[in-house]
Amino acid sequence: MGEFVTAFTNSAFSRKQENEADDYAFKFCIENDVDPYAMAKALEKLVKLSNGEKSNAIQKMLASHPDSKDRAARMRAKAEEYVNN
Repeated sequence: MGEFVTAFTNSAFSRKQENEADDYAFKFCIENDVDPYAMAKALEKLVKLSNGEKSNAIQKMLASHPDSKDRAARMRAKAEEYVNN
């Protein structure tokens, strides 16, 4: 049980770091005149390449990365906000 709690805690921390890395990369793209939708498109490609396979609840809880589909949606929303402001 202790290993499960440790894995869960570490995965949540890793997902937070991954979101921070995505935010940094998005900012980098904007600052370097890269298409604001580039990250969303890349993550959507990953989803497509995985044939849209979904993780079960346990896999999602222990995953060190946020779900690619969720990451793509988050980056697309950031791009929309950037373009519309």
